Amino acid sequence: MKNKFKIIFILLLINNISNAQATQGINYQGIARNAQSLPILNRSISIRLSILDGSAIGLAVFVETHNTVTNNSGLFNLSIGLGTAVTGTFDSIHWGQGEKWLQVEMDTSGGNNFQLIGTTQFMSVPYALNARNGNFNRTGNDIYNSNSGNVGIGTTSPDASAQLEITSFSKGLLPPRMTYAQRNLISNPATGLILWCSDCGLKGELQVYNSIEWTNIVGDTASIVPFLPTLTSASINNITNVSAVAGGNVFSDGYPPPVTYRGVCWSTTHSPTIVNNKSNDGSGIGAYTSILTGLIPNTTYYFRAYATNIFGTEYGIEDSFTTLLNLNIGDFYKGGIVAYLLQPGDPGYDQNVPHGLIAANSDLGNGAPWCDVCNGNFYFTYAQDRSIGSGKTNTIIIVNSQGSGSYAAKLCYDLILNGFSDWFLPSINELNKLFMNRVAIGGFVNDYYWSSTENNSYLFFAKSWYFQDSLEHNNFKGDCCHKVRAIRYF
Repeated sequence: MKNKFKIIFILLLINNISNAQATQGINYQGIARNAQSLPILNRSISIRLSILDGSAIGLAVFVETHNTVTNNSGLFNLSIGLGTAVTGTFDSIHWGQGEKWLQVEMDTSGGNNFQLIGTTQFMSVPYALNARNGNFNRTGNDIYNSNSGNVGIGTTSPDASAQLEITSFSKGLLPPRMTYAQRNLISNPATGLILWCSDCGLKGELQVYNSIEWTNIVGDTASIVPFLPTLTSASINNITNVSAVAGGNVFSDGYPPPVTYRGVCWSTTHSPTIVNNKSNDGSGIGAYTSILTGLIPNTTYYFRAYATNIFGTEYGIEDSFTTLLNLNIGDFYKGGIVAYLLQPGDPGYDQNVPHGLIAANSDLGNGAPWCDVCNGNFYFTYAQDRSIGSGKTNTIIIVNSQGSGSYAAKLCYDLILNGFSDWFLPSINELNKLFMNRVAIGGFVNDYYWSSTENNSYLFFAKSWYFQDSLEHNNFKGDCCHKVRAIRYF
């Protein structure tokens, strides 16, 4: 009675593969009918299901039995794969390899006397099951494929020499992407491990681990995260009115090496860069000297060393300097006339900063004696230094000794002129410089001019310079009225 009973069945390809431990199966629903096509109602029946490989008469790769009960419409529900296995395992079915057919047998008495009901082809592969069981396995969070053959993506004929071949004309292969720091956190990288280091080199780099170190794709040592050179700025020296000498010292090329340019940059504002004025003093590491040219006299500049590699430019610590004045004898400067510029060997000379004497632009009054209390009460004040740079000290000594009055040193000491109050009577050597530059200074007459240098042998006399015969003289301290010309230092 092969066709005594019939089953109208529906395969519901619904599965549960949300994780490795979830129950796997295919929902199956049917209506059991007798030979007269009447539903078999509310009866215990047995169903045997076989998955056939390749055709309707193919090898059964999986067989199972189910005991179920029809409802009052003859309907019953099963899950293929969840019955009692007779042959094979449901998980071992290779759904992606060849056609699969379902053979259904039934015993209406619920026993094992099964009669063939029919065979039908699975027209749609249960893809979720295929993805799980088509040689894919899962252990914890790891998924792996045990397929020993070649795998093709975008091709049906992967090359025999390739375990995996991907063919595409519009898309590429995207490896893991990570930073240099993240790459270095990989524990025990496998030989041949490939990744994209997003911040290595200048624009990122594809890298491979060779069992010893990371390399780039051509086998050279892999790039690392770029960084700038390290350097310091040298101090400024040899300052003139239009130039100066500085420099720097590069300790490291940074990455990628080498330092391609180095030098000093400068500006009249803070934080100069290479877009401002700069020198170019070679390449690589080491100390170097830079000459700053084209400067403006009496101007403050800010400068710092720089070094450039492919990644960028690094700067040393900023410093500043002021160029020398472009001063000439006879120029008006700081309250008076430039009377003398200190020369090498003069006390207070500085090759980087000009110093010298400023003279008042005219004589003080109509003259004065060297001291006011010279009417028979002569004594040494001991203001006897004649050198350049001693006039101010001599003047203070004289004023402290003589006190108030209208004498040469006091007239200079009390002078406030053009905003300056530090005037004094020049020493004899300072007065000599005024005589030498008298024409450029201007306002002198052919007369005696007092100095602040006292004669160290005769207490009645002090030093003067006669502007007519160009000689140093010893004059009586009470002589009135020799000329007085105040000076100050700068």
